[in-house]
Amino acid sequence: MAAEQAITNAAKIFIVEDERIIAKDIEATINTLGYSCVGSALTGEEAIDRIPLLKPDLVLMDINLKGGMSGVQAVEYLKQIIDVPIVYLTAYSDEKTLDRAKRTEPYGYILKPYEERELHSTIEMALYKHRMEKQIRHNEKWYRTILENIGEGVIVTTLTGKVTFANPVSLSITGYEDHEVINASLNHFFKLETQNELIKHISPLELFNSSARGKASMSDVFLVNKTGTKIPIDYLITPIKNEEDATVGIIIVFRDLTDQLKSEEVLRATEYRYTTIFETARDVIYTLNSEGKFLSLNKAFVELTGFVNEEMIGKHFNIYIHPDDVRTAGRHFKTLKEGGYPPVHELRVMTKTGAYRYAEITSVPLKEHGEVVTIIGIARDVTVRKEAELELIRAKNFAEQSKKYQEQFLANISHEIRTPMNAILGMSQLLLQSKMNTNQAEFITAIRLSAENLLVIINDILDLSKIQAGKMTFEEVPFNLIELVNGLNNTIQFKVDEKNFQQRYCPSRCLCGSCF
Repeated sequence: MAAEQAITNAAKIFIVEDERIIAKDIEATINTLGYSCVGSALTGEEAIDRIPLLKPDLVLMDINLKGGMSGVQAVEYLKQIIDVPIVYLTAYSDEKTLDRAKRTEPYGYILKPYEERELHSTIEMALYKHRMEKQIRHNEKWYRTILENIGEGVIVTTLTGKVTFANPVSLSITGYEDHEVINASLNHFFKLETQNELIKHISPLELFNSSARGKASMSDVFLVNKTGTKIPIDYLITPIKNEEDATVGIIIVFRDLTDQLKSEEVLRATEYRYTTIFETARDVIYTLNSEGKFLSLNKAFVELTGFVNEEMIGKHFNIYIHPDDVRTAGRHFKTLKEGGYPPVHELRVMTKTGAYRYAEITSVPLKEHGEVVTIIGIARDVTVRKEAELELIRAKNFAEQSKKYQEQFLANISHEIRTPMNAILGMSQLLLQSKMNTNQAEFITAIRLSAENLLVIINDILDLSKIQAGKMTFEEVPFNLIELVNGLNNTIQFKVDEKNFQQRYCPSRCLCGSCF
C-alpha cells in the first residue's frame, strides 16, 4: 500500500489555466501534496502542443480558456492522440458547455475556488480510476488476443442468446461473417444436429437451460454451417457469472473434429492393416521390453511352440531357449539394448512338448527419444532345413567313410590276389625254362600272359581314386603285336574248342594292312 501511495504521489501533472495567479497557486499546492508539476499552459492551443510531448500522468484543464480554443475542445483533440486522464477546473459554465464536457468523459471536476483536500482526493481518484481502466483495457486486449488466436471457436451470448462476441475460428467453422453474427440470435446460425433420429435437432440454448449444473455438452453432434455442410464438432456451453455468482451470459467453446476423425480413421485402418499382417504372417513376430520379457506374440508363435499368449506374455525369453544357446541369445539381446543390430542367427526354441525347433532370428530395436523401449523380432522356423543340412552332413560323412572302406577293401584284395598271381608268374617262368614240347610251351605262355594282364587290371583298380579325381593318365609302352595276338588266341582257344567253333587269323596279313 505504501509503495502504491509513493507511485501515486510521484505522478506528473500538467496545468491548463488562463489565470497565471491561479495556475501558480495550483502548482504550489500539487507540489505540496507530493506531485510533480511538469508544465502549464494558458491556452488550449499551447496545451495540445506541449501535453503530447511531456506525457503527464494527469491534466488539470480549465473549461473556459481565453483564446479561440476552449478547454473542452482541447480535451476532444487530446483524446485522439494521447491517453491521459482529465480533471476539469471550473468556476461556472453554461449547461451546453457542461454537457459537452461530460461527453469527453472526464475523471472529475474541481470547482473554483478549490480546497486542498478536495483537489487531493479528486486527483487521487482520477489517477486510480485511470490506472484501473488501463489495466482493464490491457486485460481485455490480452483476453481478446487469446480468444482470437485460440484454435477453438468461441462465441459469447447474452442469456437470451444474443451474440456479443465471436472469434475468427468460430466464424470460419460456421461460414458466417462477423457482421452477420454480432447481435444476431445464436439459434440463427449455430444449428446442431445429431445422428439420433429421436432428437435430430438441438437448440444449444435449450440444452444449456435444461442443464442442472449450468454446463452442457453432447457427443456425436454436427454443426450445420452456412452452406448446409454438416461438420462434426465437440463443444461445451458454460455460464458467465458476475460477482454475485449470478449468470449474466453464456460462452460456447467448440472445435471442428473433421481432421481428428479422419486421422482416427486413418489410424484405425493402419492399425487394422498391421494387425492383420501381424496375425496372419507365417513367420513368428514378437516384441520384447527392455528387460527381455514378451509384450506381444502373433499366432505363428503358437503354431511353432504350442504355447498360447497368456503363457508367454510377461515371461523372459531365456526360459524358452535351449540351454546351449542362452549365451548367444543374451549377447545379441545386449546389442539390441544398446541400440545395435545383431546379425541374423539361429536359436533352438523349446515347444510345449519339451522338444526343440530351430528358428532363424532377425531382430531390431525400436527407439523413442534416443532410448530403446521395445525390441521387435521375427523368427522363421528352419527346422526342416536344419534337419536336411544335418542329414547332408551325415550322408557326407557316410560317403567319406564308405570311400575309406572301399580303399581298404581294394588294398586287401590287391594284396590277396597279387600273392598267388606272383606265384603263377614265377612258376610259369620256371616252366618255360624247362624242357617242354611246343604245345606245352604255348599253354604256359598263355597262362603267363593272362596272369600279367590280370595284374595290370588289379593295378588299374587300385588307381580308381585317380580316375575319380580326373587324373587318369595314359602310358606309351612298346609291344610286339604278333606275340600279343598269339597270346590272346591261346588264352581263348579252350573256349573256342569247347563250343566247337573255328578260329582263323593271319598275323602276317594283318601286318601287311589287309586283315580279313
